[in-house]
Amino acid sequence: MNVKKTVVAVMLVSSLSIGVLSEAAYLPRAFAQQSKDKIEVSEDIIAKVKKAIKDAMPNSVYEIVDYSRVGMPNLPDGEYIMFKLKDKRGDIIVNSQSGEIVSFSLVADLKDVPMSILTTGKNKLKELDPKMAQVKGAYRGQDTWILQGQNFASVTIDGKSGKVTKATVSYAKAPDNSKVDIARKTMKLLNGGQDVKVLNGVNLNHNPQNKEGKVLEFIDAELKICILHIGAITGKIWGAVLLREEESFKSDDEYKQAFAQPILTSEQAIAKAAPKVKQLFGVDLKGTKVAIQLDRYTFTKQGQPTVIALVNPKGTFHTFEQQPMKGLKN
Repeated sequence: MNVKKTVVAVMLVSSLSIGVLSEAAYLPRAFAQQSKDKIEVSEDIIAKVKKAIKDAMPNSVYEIVDYSRVGMPNLPDGEYIMFKLKDKRGDIIVNSQSGEIVSFSLVADLKDVPMSILTTGKNKLKELDPKMAQVKGAYRGQDTWILQGQNFASVTIDGKSGKVTKATVSYAKAPDNSKVDIARKTMKLLNGGQDVKVLNGVNLNHNPQNKEGKVLEFIDAELKICILHIGAITGKIWGAVLLREEESFKSDDEYKQAFAQPILTSEQAIAKAAPKVKQLFGVDLKGTKVAIQLDRYTFTKQGQPTVIALVNPKGTFHTFEQQPMKGLKN
């Protein structure tokens, strides 16, 4: 695979890797640009957007140069307005009915980023990979800072607490061949015993909210079989997404309607999930308690890891994750 294809593929993996069981994983990330007819925006909303910008970056100057309607398929139905800033220095999306800001991103000059935030970001990148301990760019959310390093490395920091909430380092080639071998063998099992080529590009993720310490994320070269989360230290498989079994939904309402009634009973869920869970994690689901929330089935039993699995409307499980019994996934 040439370098250009590898970089594009790494970016695709990044877009898929918010978390193996991210609650919004079933929804499209992007919004569709609608017609740019002349629209009217209230002075109150414009003032709210300007105040949000000033509150986030009090010592920097940003200018609104345009606004237009946009569609937001991952949010409730409504009218959404995108405000674009001069010199492509950011955009803000607002629900025109409620005035709620639903998306907020400003390009920040490094000189305007607090030194404590820069130091925290550099230290986290250095912890993940000493060769990546360099910050090259920054974005400001309403409550977060996102620092960018080289090769798509990024660190997200809570703007209030100053703590790292997630970080990712991307590689054009996996840094550990032993983990590539684990990924290849596991993908072969999930592909009915047929060999699978593993994509060269790989992410190293740190996400405490998903109990991830250092987790490598692999995907097959065709981008259509599976995503695997493998501990960078232990080599343990922590999660898997079977891409051919996933289904997408046009809206949050459509998703909730599809799972308004449980797709499977507890007994059916154990029977259907057990083979893959045993294959991936070595965990026996016999005798587990099952909690059901929409498409999310949680299997618990004293003395063994909790397993979470997502089902599609046809009753096939497509996403599997095991939680560590203590500490983080590594």
